[in-house]
Amino acid sequence: ELAGGTAVVSLEGLQNWSDDKGAGWRTMRKAVAGKNKSESRWFGANSWGSWRMAFLLARLQHQVWQRAAQAPAPAAVPVAPEAAEAVCQAAEAKPPEAEQ
Repeated sequence: ELAGGTAVVSLEGLQNWSDDKGAGWRTMRKAVAGKNKSESRWFGANSWGSWRMAFLLARLQHQVWQRAAQAPAPAAVPVAPEAAEAVCQAAEAKPPEAEQ
């Protein structure tokens, strides 16, 4: 944080945990198109060296998921028939035998 500054940090999609196996931060997202299950990622404080690092990684993962959900799907690029035919012919061609 900057000295004298106040920054509001959203904890949406983040949850801290502590149990017998460890402690850290978890990020979750609901099921997305094409997947039936929700996803979660766990970032342990011991694994990453500190609570702060585990928090930053969990928050970053959540932001990546949010941006991916907001991004429009890439448009299909039409291919000229001649180019498609050339690619098919190249794939079918036999590679030259290695000289000995």
